[in-house]
Amino acid sequence: MGGHNAWRDSNGQLRTTSHRYVSQLGADLLTGGFTDSDSWRLGVLAGYARDYNSTHSSVSDYRSKGSVRGYSAGLYATWFADDISKKGAYIDAWAQYSWFKNSVKGDELAYESYSAKGATVSLEAGYGFALNKSFGLEAAKYTWIFQPQAQAIWMGVDHHAHTEANGSRIENDANNNIQTRLGFRTFIRTQEKSSGLHGDDFEPFVEMNWIHNSKDFAVSMNGVKVEQDGARNQGEIKLGVNGNLNPAASVWGNVGVQLGDNGYNDTTVMVGLKYKF
Repeated sequence: MGGHNAWRDSNGQLRTTSHRYVSQLGADLLTGGFTDSDSWRLGVLAGYARDYNSTHSSVSDYRSKGSVRGYSAGLYATWFADDISKKGAYIDAWAQYSWFKNSVKGDELAYESYSAKGATVSLEAGYGFALNKSFGLEAAKYTWIFQPQAQAIWMGVDHHAHTEANGSRIENDANNNIQTRLGFRTFIRTQEKSSGLHGDDFEPFVEMNWIHNSKDFAVSMNGVKVEQDGARNQGEIKLGVNGNLNPAASVWGNVGVQLGDNGYNDTTVMVGLKYKF
């Protein structure tokens, strides 16, 4: 995944832009079902991320550049009432622990580095409705699914207070943020009749969400709070496609944009591959 982010602080003096790159691996450890139609899976995941950012002050004209490098490891669990048709309920949960190394260098200031670590936990649920009965052409059939979704993420990553070389004390003011997402995904399932239930499925989708953070992302510098503006409430739209190359391999990709107040924006591009051994 790659992403770009731009925002201003609440006083309008600082503008920050960043670029990030994230890779993640996961593997199912256990799979099963409680009935003939449902399915569940439990697995492990691991990730690596890099972020490069730059901040400019419109008051002093000073700039700073920073970077973040991080690793994560965790578990996930997913249940679908019907994993094939995508109709009915689903529940998805994951938890991970992350370690980050941060560095920053400002104009006429010493190089600074500090660490952060903590847990992140997510719970998501949704329900898929078929908006039409499946209708067929000569080689394929199509089903239109509308899927309302809700998600809550607890963010527990934190860093200890850091004292810079010039004596400034930096503290995190956004620990234990809870991010909630409410929206829907709608997609059309295209399945080749000749290939059976696990054939060449093709799913273009559109997703729209409202995202809310319980806290403003902020730090305190010698007791003076600097807050990220525009991220408390955001609108998101995402366009993408999921597809099965064959019964063992599937791919997906999407582009998402999040917009908030005062010029806040975030763009992500994601691609992925899943293979069943």
